[in-house]
Amino acid sequence: MKNNKLLKAFGIWTAVFLLLVIAVVLIFDPFFHYHKNLFTLKEVLCDRDFQVGGTLDHFDYNAVILGSSIAENINNREVDELFGVKSIKAVKASACNRDLLYYLDRAFSNKELDTVIYAITIDEFISDPVFTLKDMDYYYLLDKNPFNDLTYLLNKDVMFKKIPMEIAYSYVFEYDEAESYSWYKTKQFGKEAVLSRYVTSDIFVESYKDDETSKNVNDNLDLLIAFIEDHPETIFYFYTSPCSSLWWDAMYKEGHSEAYIDYVWEICDTLSQFENVKMYNYIFDEELTFDLDLYMDTVHFSEKINSEIIRRMAEDVNPYDYETFVPEAEEFLSKVKYFSEEEIFTYYD
Repeated sequence: MKNNKLLKAFGIWTAVFLLLVIAVVLIFDPFFHYHKNLFTLKEVLCDRDFQVGGTLDHFDYNAVILGSSIAENINNREVDELFGVKSIKAVKASACNRDLLYYLDRAFSNKELDTVIYAITIDEFISDPVFTLKDMDYYYLLDKNPFNDLTYLLNKDVMFKKIPMEIAYSYVFEYDEAESYSWYKTKQFGKEAVLSRYVTSDIFVESYKDDETSKNVNDNLDLLIAFIEDHPETIFYFYTSPCSSLWWDAMYKEGHSEAYIDYVWEICDTLSQFENVKMYNYIFDEELTFDLDLYMDTVHFSEKINSEIIRRMAEDVNPYDYETFVPEAEEFLSKVKYFSEEEIFTYYD
């Protein structure tokens, strides 16, 4: 009898403890799965994959910034001030276009968007247009299935790490909400850092273009065009994101550079045809390409480039122009060839 009472008491206290944990997670909700920040807590956004879905559902915004990790250092406040909007990021590392459009669809289902800014990388459009988010370990936060929420509500890391971090960044440590998901402060940038992560090759593969990749580009464009046509009231700002000269060195020596330039032209020319689209091509920008001091590795750059790009778009500096694309591309490719065939080898003497 005594043992039964002890078991019953243990069961009751265990249930009370679990309910208390659930209540604390529901109230603080560091992943914003159920609501936006309460009390005077800040919008502490440091866990991109676990927070994007909730913020799209519950935050106040009328503009979305889409992109992979190269868009994470965009400063929301700069976007808001220059474009006259309230922005939120929907970003994913190594994103494919299909996943980013899932986020965009989720945003449109919750808000009437005035502005969409999409930082386009070639990788997003040459990849298969398949939905990969469903295979991620955080998809339970996106699937809107309440029956698997216990994974979140009874998670010890959420209780003992994420909630204390949310409180600390709100009241103790300095935290700038405009730098949501930004990572640049923890990284080293500069020519030496980039070269330490890249070794050039002296093997040159003949330039080629394959049908499967071309099909992926077309299919991804079709998916994106559907959003543009379905939301004529929204202004879409697209820009091709720059890559370092070392990235172009690899593409040139692997035989991809000419095909990738063709894909850039197809993306720019196709999207620029729509009245509610503003298209900018920065992947040929020599200032942003050949200055290795701006880069951490071959593709990831500092927040200085993000700020420069946002400013240029807001001021409508050098929008895509069909007439000038070919000569600009030819001149840029010529400089890439010289860099890959001559200049880069001096870096490794």
